[in-house]
Amino acid sequence: MSGISGSDKPNIVVKTPPAKPPKSVVQAKSAKPSRRRKRNDKTNSDDWLNGAIYADFGVGKTYLVGTCELVPEMKEVLFLNVDFGSKGLPENFEGDIYDIRSYSELANAYEFAKSYVIARDSDNVQKMRELEARLFEEDIENIGEPKRYRTIIIDDLSDVQRLNKYQLLGIDLATTKLDEIPEYMKMRDWGSTLEMILQMLSGFRALKMHTLFVITVADDEDDKKKKFYRPALQGQAKSEILGYFDFVGYYTMIVPQATNKAGALMAEGDVLRRLYLAPVGPFKAKNRFAKLKGFWLDNPTMKDIYDLL
Repeated sequence: MSGISGSDKPNIVVKTPPAKPPKSVVQAKSAKPSRRRKRNDKTNSDDWLNGAIYADFGVGKTYLVGTCELVPEMKEVLFLNVDFGSKGLPENFEGDIYDIRSYSELANAYEFAKSYVIARDSDNVQKMRELEARLFEEDIENIGEPKRYRTIIIDDLSDVQRLNKYQLLGIDLATTKLDEIPEYMKMRDWGSTLEMILQMLSGFRALKMHTLFVITVADDEDDKKKKFYRPALQGQAKSEILGYFDFVGYYTMIVPQATNKAGALMAEGDVLRRLYLAPVGPFKAKNRFAKLKGFWLDNPTMKDIYDLL
């Protein structure tokens, strides 16, 4: 057998592997920010307040949430008027009020808010004007400098669930006669309304806005027949909604029993309004405020609550 000449030998190329970077050097694959964070790191979600306040009629829950205009970081305000109780807002309230007459209109307001946040954060003035004109059904030429909404108030969640039930049952308040007998909710309908309400709460919570829900109070009994107070929602929603908020406060009015010589109760200024933020009584309440000292706030405004962030 003849040998292989030098010119016929194959060229063998030995590739040297690239040097490994020092372990101390972290090479980013893209400009996408890391999702890792520590407990005390500030994030977009930490900058926004998401809560609910429930109380009996006449205590002043709508007035309380309306005081958010006292907080510069919470201006400007969009008030979604579901129960048509906007008269309970502070007299000097300057926010915009949008009346909600159906669950579809609430969904429309939510879609507006999603698009508005993007336009607001990119300072797209023209887009904000277009969105405002579409929501309020106004001529865009009549809208000058647009608002920079930072807070949405939904008043109230109890009525939101009622409108959701009407949608599932095919009830149109504009056309349904007062003497028409509505159908009952079936088991499947209760499952649908629960998922739709929780999806709605998740959507508003994810917005880069402060979101405040007002809820009516309801009486209930535990397994031992002891009375307690909770948000007035029906079905599973009455217990599951608490996990969707940074705080749920039970707001109540403590009226002094002292009377004047004429037998009348003491003046309005002597009435104590207390917001419980922990379940230290016969009621549901919660909070995630590390700064809160104690379990409640007396005669609070939204500034007192905001300062707990």
